[in-house]
Amino acid sequence: MLRRSNKRKFSKKELRAQRKHDTDTPTEVVSVPAKTRSQVKIEIPRLITVAELANLSSRTPAEIVGALMRNGVLATVNDSIDRETVEIIADELDLEIHAESQVVPSMQKISGKAQSETRPPVVVVMGHVDHGKTTLLDAIRKTNTVASEAGGITQHIGAYQVQWTDNQDQIRPITFIDTPGHEAFSAMRAHGATITDVAILVVAADDGVKPQTKEAMSHAKAANIPIIIALNKIDKKEANPDRVKGELAELGLAPEDWGGKTPLVRISAKHSQGIDDLLDVVLLVADLQDLRAQTQGQAEGIVIEANKQQGVGPVATVLVQSGELKIGDAIVLGPIFGKIRVMENERGQRYTKAGPSTPVRIAGLSGVPAFGEHLKVCQNEKEARQLAQKAGLKKRLKHVTHQSQETEKERSLAIIVKADVDGSLKAIKTSLEAIEIPDVEVKVILEGVGDVTESDINIGTSLGQPYIVAFRTGATVAARHLARTNNIEIHSYDVIYRLIEDVQKSAEHLHLPIQILTEIGRLKVLKIFRTTKTHQILGGRIEQGRIVKSARVTILREKEILGTGIIESVQKGQEAVAELHAGEECGLGISTTETIQIDDVLVIELAEKA
Repeated sequence: MLRRSNKRKFSKKELRAQRKHDTDTPTEVVSVPAKTRSQVKIEIPRLITVAELANLSSRTPAEIVGALMRNGVLATVNDSIDRETVEIIADELDLEIHAESQVVPSMQKISGKAQSETRPPVVVVMGHVDHGKTTLLDAIRKTNTVASEAGGITQHIGAYQVQWTDNQDQIRPITFIDTPGHEAFSAMRAHGATITDVAILVVAADDGVKPQTKEAMSHAKAANIPIIIALNKIDKKEANPDRVKGELAELGLAPEDWGGKTPLVRISAKHSQGIDDLLDVVLLVADLQDLRAQTQGQAEGIVIEANKQQGVGPVATVLVQSGELKIGDAIVLGPIFGKIRVMENERGQRYTKAGPSTPVRIAGLSGVPAFGEHLKVCQNEKEARQLAQKAGLKKRLKHVTHQSQETEKERSLAIIVKADVDGSLKAIKTSLEAIEIPDVEVKVILEGVGDVTESDINIGTSLGQPYIVAFRTGATVAARHLARTNNIEIHSYDVIYRLIEDVQKSAEHLHLPIQILTEIGRLKVLKIFRTTKTHQILGGRIEQGRIVKSARVTILREKEILGTGIIESVQKGQEAVAELHAGEECGLGISTTETIQIDDVLVIELAEKA
């Protein structure tokens, strides 16, 4: 646990922004002396130019440009910045920022009919493994009575849309998210987003409610979306609908024919029975929500799948949430930007434009965006590139700040426990929550019987670095892959006392003194001698302070944080030394995965106990 400071401890305000990088103050930025002034409350749109912000806030453009510079953002008076960037510098400029009131949130159930139009519902199919989710999705595709199925090969793009003719002979589109239901929900929640309007909970009539059924139901309820029960395999001899209805009622999902409020449709996905009734109920539930979105203007959306495709490059499946996405649009998706060259559906049919609730796969991106990343349309590619660069910087700053912040409140060790049986689960939870470490709270935030799943990892990711326990059980292949991607370890145990001992040690580690990273000097890189994947040998001049062997370095390029490293060796001529001071030139061996270049600045830091 490290906290960084610039020759002294940072205040909360400074930690909220970026550390000040004042190596080379540009001559064109006018320094404005601080004044005593009252706080100004302003409403700003999603994007605003520096000049517009200055006019709106009664601050000079020089003040705003200077504040941006000090927080690592390079911008001129005519450049656009987003609301999040303004929030970073708000305290420094004595501004209270609010979102512009007339901005309509995307994918919301809104009532402003003059500003919006009815949009198709977005549906997710969830349920226990082997209860028929995939079979149902396939049956719905085949039941698509209007869309042409000729000449296309269905590709997996994470979502698809069917055109359904309702009881009034109106053609109604319905969008289905074609990803594992509860995994999609938990991952979206980890990214702070909810994209679906209706959940179809598939329950086998011969098997009843199972652990994943309960998990899927809890995710749908947490997302506050209506649930429709698809009682599948109703054609089987072993089917017992009344027993299953009773189990559902115990979970708070009493069917309508039992006096409850949950729609239930009897289906056989294998034989395509009851699919018509199910889709009619989906539209009925959607109509009761009055789903609307803006259909004109610049589009916004969310990434639901992304990968690199051979011969095409990075591609992403995006669900449009508002506005109209068009071929040629310049877009930004977090730290990724691009210009849409190709837009198609799951059958490879090309689109020139796409409206709300439409899933499309797009190509023309600078890289592969993250799942759950938001898409925004920009005025041009230059603006998209600038916003992507700023988003990348913010992501790194957020990571640095998360590592740096000293927790003033009680620290918490979040634990996720999966076990083979319910009895073991209860015993483990009781034992873990009985652990007492000063100023550290040990808390089981998720528990369940069965393997560790993708859903567990996604929920854990949203909490930072949880301690995930698998007691006499395993982890799915997808969960192990996702855990490796997020640098999360899954701890497996067969003996309870060893589990308790390890958790106790982790909690005690949180109680260790926090270390402060203090800047002691800066070096400018003059020459690169050798570069490998994990090591670089370079030469440079100490611009200020001193450098010390084994110190940590933060790598800056044009005031942007690239990464960190450790000084493994310091040489003055042919002699190895432990320390050098300002004005001297030297050779350094740096352990880092970043590629350092000439003119980069290395900020030298030492760790001290708080």
